[in-house]
Amino acid sequence: MTKMKFKTFTWPNNPERYEVEFVRPIEYRKNDAGQEVFAGLGGNCRTMKGFGVFVGSSAYADFKKLEALLYENTAGTLIHPVWQSSKVFFTRLKLVQEPVENYVAYEFTFQEADASGGIPQNNRPYLKL
Repeated sequence: MTKMKFKTFTWPNNPERYEVEFVRPIEYRKNDAGQEVFAGLGGNCRTMKGFGVFVGSSAYADFKKLEALLYENTAGTLIHPVWQSSKVFFTRLKLVQEPVENYVAYEFTFQEADASGGIPQNNRPYLKL
């Protein structure tokens, strides 16, 4: 199977879990009659999350390579072997285990970039006016 990739990093083994959350933010407004109504703000804000492990003598080095990409300030292309490729920002990396030799368990989050290469400012599910 093809490996998942982000920028210069190719996963040595694909994550065990991969989730895509599709969000359609809404905004509450008062209409001319004073009633609250909501408006859909479009289909943006996809978030890609997952869980995986690195194993073997390169486990910690692989984690550190992925960690270095977290601190880059630019969007990159996330390529999943089954799902579509997406332009994203790497927004979260979490180590989720006690220290074990040759084994690193982790969680990650990517946030889809908008057409201009930024993260949409209206990235909240509810905005009360």
